[in-house]
Amino acid sequence: MPDSLGVSAARRSAATLADFGLDLTGRVAIITGASRGLGRAMALALAEAGASVACVARSEEDLRETARLVEELGRQSMIIGADITDIDDVAAIPEKVIDTFDKIDILVNNAGIIVGARFL
Repeated sequence: MPDSLGVSAARRSAATLADFGLDLTGRVAIITGASRGLGRAMALALAEAGASVACVARSEEDLRETARLVEELGRQSMIIGADITDIDDVAAIPEKVIDTFDKIDILVNNAGIIVGARFL
């Protein structure tokens, strides 16, 4: 059951990146698919290690929650509503991040695309 930060008991008991000596203070990360699941978990893990996080996904409502959780960890965040299947949306992401944070250090390509096709 998630706590008030949306973190499960398993996550609270797991080691963090900082536990392994990874200090990302001053770094900026872009995470696609950051609205939930693994993307949200990676956003929080990078924020715990000190990074500012640009959260990217189609669902801005869910992204706002991820950004709120990042900020509760004392880090800066921003949300970018974008569809990674749209080349114009993808091309705009780096410019928006650089406009806000002046740089990009880390990119996590987490967003998935499901293509409907027959397997056999």
